[in-house]
Amino acid sequence: MPRASFAPWVRDTRLLTCEDGLVTIGVRNQYARDWLDNRLTSTVSRLLAGMLNRSVEVQFVVAAQDADENEVDPEPEPDEP
Repeated sequence: MPRASFAPWVRDTRLLTCEDGLVTIGVRNQYARDWLDNRLTSTVSRLLAGMLNRSVEVQFVVAAQDADENEVDPEPEPDEP
């Protein structure tokens, strides 16, 4: 996949759930959801079916990105006596 396609559409996706043959993948916005749904659903389903050794259904959904996801937790303050 060309970098020009990967960066805006695929890079920020994340696995949300994988239950009973349904794989739900979170994306950052509706545009990404539509793009991935139209272009990659069958490819992702086929690849995951091979990896999991079972048939799967793939669903792309808009999922809020945590604002603190990429931030490093500050050091905890020492306990006061």
